[in-house]
Amino acid sequence: MSLPVNEVYKTIKPYFEVFYRAQVEGIKEYNRLPADSLAKLTIRSARSDIHDFAVDYASKELEGDPRVHISHHSQLVLYTIDGGVSVRIKKLGDDFHSSNIETQQVIDFGYQYELPGLPDTVHLEAGYVPDATGTQAAGFYVVWPDGKGIVKVWNLLEELGIKADNVVRLEFEDKTKRPRFMSDKGKLPKRLKDNKDDDDTKGS
Repeated sequence: MSLPVNEVYKTIKPYFEVFYRAQVEGIKEYNRLPADSLAKLTIRSARSDIHDFAVDYASKELEGDPRVHISHHSQLVLYTIDGGVSVRIKKLGDDFHSSNIETQQVIDFGYQYELPGLPDTVHLEAGYVPDATGTQAAGFYVVWPDGKGIVKVWNLLEELGIKADNVVRLEFEDKTKRPRFMSDKGKLPKRLKDNKDDDDTKGS
């Protein structure tokens, strides 16, 4: 489906706060897990838990809203607003694309292809972008993807008038057993690796 940006904006704007709060509450709920449970989690499973908590929050908030239809498709939960805009919750990368294993469903959603068994709608993604350390949320957004490109990005802090320095410090992945700054591929970000190499040299 193709809709003007201003029409999509008018449709999604009343729900910006719900999708922002879903991300924040998802991370806070993760922080409330018992320490022994947190110690067993990898970074990837931590992100999965945060996603599930965020989806649970959004689903409870939007259940019964006459404008919203909530549907489940395998591991995909969609919030379809006014029959024309479908939103899913995902962690976003620096380029505002979701970081997924690229299943056919993920590809179809990102390329705005019509999904089997679903009405033809505009596909949006609501999520947070981690900071450089991977331990905090640097920002919260609703994104309109289009294949490898992006049609539009809405910054939820700006849209809701929330100052960045007023956002609760959201630390989550530093509670796991894996090194605090470790990436999914087990490699340190370059600037941190350089510091480690310097330390190793000093000790030799």
